[in-house]
Amino acid sequence: MTEADLENKRNVLRRALKKEFIRTAYHPRNFGEEQGVRVFDTAMARWHALHNSYEFIGQRNWKNGLVFAATWVIPISIIYYQVRKEGVSALENETELRLIKTFFFRWNMTNAAERTP
Repeated sequence: MTEADLENKRNVLRRALKKEFIRTAYHPRNFGEEQGVRVFDTAMARWHALHNSYEFIGQRNWKNGLVFAATWVIPISIIYYQVRKEGVSALENETELRLIKTFFFRWNMTNAAERTP
């Protein structure tokens, strides 16, 4: 064997030993819970900060529940029932009806020219 072949063999062995050493010495399973690899995720940190400080931001009690209902649940319910009560009779104008069907129900208007009187 030539000197170059021996040098190539030594380099291959050196790289293999180095790789094995790094794999065994620095593998996360070799460290305990207190020394293990710590992963920091900013989204999880924000979620935990919000979750753990919930008592300072807003408490669950009757007063806050009534405020939530008065600002969200009741107005949305009133609007919903008004729209349901009026139904299609609120859209007496054919132009409004055609515009609403065109923009909101485009998938249903494939042959709109054939159905329009």
